[in-house]
Amino acid sequence: MRIALLLAGFCMLPCVALSGPMSDACAARGGWDATTCACMQRVADETLEGADQKLAVAYISRRTSVAQIATSQGQAKAEQFIADFTAFGTQSKAACGAP
Repeated sequence: MRIALLLAGFCMLPCVALSGPMSDACAARGGWDATTCACMQRVADETLEGADQKLAVAYISRRTSVAQIATSQGQAKAEQFIADFTAFGTQSKAACGAP
């Protein structure tokens, strides 16, 4: 009986919505449901480091631009961010259906 309850609880874990900076920015931006935003958070956790997630959130929320990133952190960092963010976008579109 305990094993069945444990397995039932384990099977429910993937259904729990993930929350994080990307999921929150996704929800705030609107247009996507909670499942899509949780999926985008999962992809962000897999593809973007913490600092890049913060930059991506600022970029998605339109609080920063690539030009501002280049000015504050250098052109090389801006170019790396664009490459990482593009990979995130491609993977989130494939996995989550998000644009």
